[in-house]
Amino acid sequence: MHTATIAILMLILLTFSQISYAQGDVRSDILKTICIDPGHGGHDPGCVNGKTTEKFIALDISKRLSAKLTSAFPGMTVVMTRSTDKYIGLGKRSQIANEAKADLFVSIHINAVKNQTASGFSIHCLGKSNNKNRDIFKENMDICKRENAVVLLDEDKDEFFDPDDPASYMILSLMQNVYLEQSLKIAEEIRSSMSAKSPIKKDRGVWQDPFYVLSRASMPAVLVECGFMSNPDDLKTLRSQEGRDKIAESLFKAISSYKAKYDRDIDQKPLQKVNEGQEQVSGSEAAPDNPDDAPVHYGTQILAVSRELSVTDRIFKGTKPIVIKQGKLYKYVLGIESDLRKAKEEFEKIRKTFKESFMVSIDGDVVKMLKN
Repeated sequence: MHTATIAILMLILLTFSQISYAQGDVRSDILKTICIDPGHGGHDPGCVNGKTTEKFIALDISKRLSAKLTSAFPGMTVVMTRSTDKYIGLGKRSQIANEAKADLFVSIHINAVKNQTASGFSIHCLGKSNNKNRDIFKENMDICKRENAVVLLDEDKDEFFDPDDPASYMILSLMQNVYLEQSLKIAEEIRSSMSAKSPIKKDRGVWQDPFYVLSRASMPAVLVECGFMSNPDDLKTLRSQEGRDKIAESLFKAISSYKAKYDRDIDQKPLQKVNEGQEQVSGSEAAPDNPDDAPVHYGTQILAVSRELSVTDRIFKGTKPIVIKQGKLYKYVLGIESDLRKAKEEFEKIRKTFKESFMVSIDGDVVKMLKN
């Protein structure tokens, strides 16, 4: 790619990805739809060891996970990007999740490297690769290039993305959106559960890496490498039905735990109608006229990223948002008011410019999405 083209694409993607993947409508539902993505398929076998292929192991684990979730949560919708040995493009996988309005995207994969002593599981969220350990960093980038290379098989592949071009990874590294915080939370749940329940015990950690399949998902998204086909012990487990079922069970327990916490957080402060059409956050008194005395304020979140941006950045289109650091994220909010009705009026104006923005409550340095 030419330098000028890269610069233009990076600017466009910085503006588009970090805003358009926010929620356009304020979500009021509990975690009720999950998309499970069995890696590879069809003419893309993934990793291969003898007669064992990644695409079949990933599909089997995914089906077992789907069955466990459906049985445990009758009201839950579980969407599979593929349920047969069929090739699905990387972009299409996240599109399926987006069209289903999934609350969570989990991509299932199996690892392999030349070093047969390497073993264990790892969980990956979208982001710039961690570089804490040079050897592991290189290995992670090799994994990314291998998984991302599948995009070359896609008929509708993005013209800007070349898995062998470092500039493409610079672009993907910008696609850290409002779902990063929740993605890291489900990743830690999976890490904890797999450490305790998976038959493949070695914990290789949670990583932020530029996986293309995660970059288009408009919801919390993780990619799980369940073990190494290149390791004899891991391979023995992966080849057995009991081993695959235990891996699926560990993923099921993680998602169940995440769902319980997610649902509780969403329901913690529901909006309720009060006199004269006024609305307030349950458990709080109506917001006073003086913003300085208000225990809770309201505003419109337009962006959340894992690195601080200048409020004069072009991405903010001339507006001057306030920035609130919450955990590992910097959240940018406009139209802050102590009166919820005024905040809603501001929200209607703001979303004409930032179409994927949503309303939040602000209590100190805690920013939470509001329900309808």
